[in-house]
Amino acid sequence: MQPGFLGTRADLLMDIILIAVIAVPFVCLWSMHYAQRQNIKRHSLIQKLTFLVILIAVVLFEINVRISGGSGSLLKGSPWSGKFFLHMLLAVHITIAVSTYGTWGWMLWKAGREHQSGRLPGGFSKYHKQIGIGIFIGSILTALTGSVVYFIGFVL
Repeated sequence: MQPGFLGTRADLLMDIILIAVIAVPFVCLWSMHYAQRQNIKRHSLIQKLTFLVILIAVVLFEINVRISGGSGSLLKGSPWSGKFFLHMLLAVHITIAVSTYGTWGWMLWKAGREHQSGRLPGGFSKYHKQIGIGIFIGSILTALTGSVVYFIGFVL
């Protein structure tokens, strides 16, 4: 893989993933702005496109990890490589990311069904908003933990 553009030990894909994961909470805020203004079509489009981009990025990332010989191989240049702290941080990051993106995918599917049945906007809206806020918080935590993993793994 080509070297990254952020001037670290990370490869190009890792740098792209970092930027994408950090961008997600900001794009979600932008999307929520449209939902609050009752521009549901734009809100929905932004959510679907953002989810698709992050899904593609995660799949490419997983392929990159496998081709590189696993996360240990990618992180071997770090002084924290093989340390318990980095393994636990990765586990926390992965748990947050998987639960956040899994819930997000489910919400996109459920919101589409509820919209077709006329319950969104409507009776489903309050639940949708609550889950959406949870997904937003999860995206922030994913970005934060991912940034720390990147810093420890590729900067130090």
